Order: sequence, then structure tokens, then C-alpha cells
Amino acid sequence: MRPKKNPQKDLNKKSGLFFVVGLLLVLGMVYTALEWKSFDRINYDDIGLNKVDATIEEDAPIFELEVTPPPKPPALPVEIEIVENDNPIEETEVIAIEANTETEIVDASEFEVVEEPEEVKVNWITIE
Repeated sequence: MRPKKNPQKDLNKKSGLFFVVGLLLVLGMVYTALEWKSFDRINYDDIGLNKVDATIEEDAPIFELEVTPPPKPPALPVEIEIVENDNPIEETEVIAIEANTETEIVDASEFEVVEEPEEVKVNWITIE
């Protein structure tokens, strides 16, 4: 039996190509739709209809601010109270460590080294 369809007109051969082309078209349309920017339209027609009356003259109101003087500082007391402090103040003597040309240099060999014996710690619990 002979096939009735023409093998040259068979669309199933190129169906993969048509599918990819369709995906590319849809992808392009979606990208264009997402990146589309629209701005509000400015109507200049309404501005031309507003006519300003030339007889109206407006002056800026002039006003003066009242300057308030700064508050006066509180008055100092007239009498000064003298309180005697019986607690002696212990002053610590500050020794200057700064070196100058008159400072004597001490040799390290002049110092005596005192060795202290180390304590031997014995664990008495474990001794048998």
C-alpha cells in the first residue's frame, strides 16, 4: 500500500526546530514585557487654560521677630563659707624617671642576685 502523504511535506521532521524557535519568540516577548518602562504622561493642555489675572498683586508679608534677651545668670552668694578640713591629706612623692646628662649609669654586675629555694610540693595522698 502506498502512503497517501507526501514525505517532503511532513512537519514532524522539523518539529524540534519549530519548538525551539517558538520558545525563543516567547522568551523575547517576556523579556521585552518585563523590561518595558512607562512614564506618566504630562498634560500641558491644562496649563494653557489657566489665565492669571494681571490685576492681582501679591506682596510677601513682612514681619519682625521679637528678640528675647538671654536669661541672666544666677546671682552668686554674697557670703563665702569657710569649712575647715581636719583630715590630713597624704601626699605621695613622685619620682621622676626621666634621664638626663647627669644621671649615673649603674652597672648590672653591682647587683646581688638572691636565689630563693623552691618549695617542693609533694602529693601526700599517693605516697604509700
